[in-house]
Amino acid sequence: MVRYSFREGDKILQKLIQSNNNEKNYELSSHLKSRAKLRKINLSYIKKMLLNEEPIGVLSSRKNRFKIYYPSEHHSNLDLIIVIAIDKDEKITGVTTYEDKKNK
Repeated sequence: MVRYSFREGDKILQKLIQSNNNEKNYELSSHLKSRAKLRKINLSYIKKMLLNEEPIGVLSSRKNRFKIYYPSEHHSNLDLIIVIAIDKDEKITGVTTYEDKKNK
């Protein structure tokens, strides 16, 4: 398993956003899909954010995993958090998602 630094993880995410063929460079895990459904988070919104929008924050959580922060689709006081993993081929996998109170 590759250990990506915060800067490397951010660069890989930027490449995904800027790529014209980004559909094959990411996937959403079945766990993320089930958690999104349970938590009433729109999968289309998750996809839109990952593929098109600059995150409002990125935190390195462990080895090749990062917490990516976006605005919530429906709640002004919450952030949408998507936990991603990056494999050795720089493919991004959405691991889980949840919403949490905004931190200042």
